Amino acid sequence: MFFLCTTRLHARNGIVILPLQGYNHNVNGLNQDLKIEHLCQTFYEEQIDFGCLQETWLSGDYQREIKTKHAGKLVSCLIFHHMQPIQQDRGSGGVAILLGKGGQRAWKDAGSPDPIRSELINGIARSMGLELHVI
Repeated sequence: MFFLCTTRLHARNGIVILPLQGYNHNVNGLNQDLKIEHLCQTFYEEQIDFGCLQETWLSGDYQREIKTKHAGKLVSCLIFHHMQPIQQDRGSGGVAILLGKGGQRAWKDAGSPDPIRSELINGIARSMGLELHVI
């Protein structure tokens, strides 16, 4: 199950601000490349700009580009991940922000800032943030 939300931004100083489509999902592990590629394809199909993912069960803090194909077209997403350096067993916790096309544009418009990573709580990452600019 996932929840889709839309930012509701209005005209400011005569400039119309376009909304971003957001997505929140407990992914129950992203330790298979096919799962993250499927999410990237879904973002493309549904025109989702950003996603907040929890329970990734992955290790470490990193950023990487995900490239996959959808209907013969190359599709890419950016993932920003936050978690303790080493997972044990199946793991738990872990959060990520996944950016689709519109989210990548808004992140670049913000100057491509580093993500804001919270302190670990009992050794587990539970939150992070990313600055996006939408005009």
